[in-house]
Amino acid sequence: MDSTLHEGRAAPSQVPSTEVVPRAKRCRFTLAYKQRIVREADACQVLGEVGALLRREGLYSSQLSKWRQQLDRPEAGTQSTDKVHALRKELRVVRKTLARTRHELKQARTVIEIQKKVSGLLGLEIPDEPGQPG
Repeated sequence: MDSTLHEGRAAPSQVPSTEVVPRAKRCRFTLAYKQRIVREADACQVLGEVGALLRREGLYSSQLSKWRQQLDRPEAGTQSTDKVHALRKELRVVRKTLARTRHELKQARTVIEIQKKVSGLLGLEIPDEPGQPG
């Protein structure tokens, strides 16, 4: 009777992982790959060949039409993804510098406040600088 209860169920060691990936990786296609696929699609003569090509490559027709538009532009010879990656890298550096500068500014303001309090206890007056929040 026990053997019939477990029929149709996978053994515990064969259970697939149910881990959910937090974010799927996007496919990135090189310029050469896009050009090759567009050339192959343009060379198709028989009805249904383009669909077979797309199925074989695991692509959507919208990708093919978008790639055709991209390759028709004059700047299509440039690798735009390299530019995007360079700009993202530069943006990360700028954000890191900004965060460090904000932290240093906060420290400087804290030191100034402490100096004002100490000077007040000693009876010395430190005038506020114009444009400084106080």
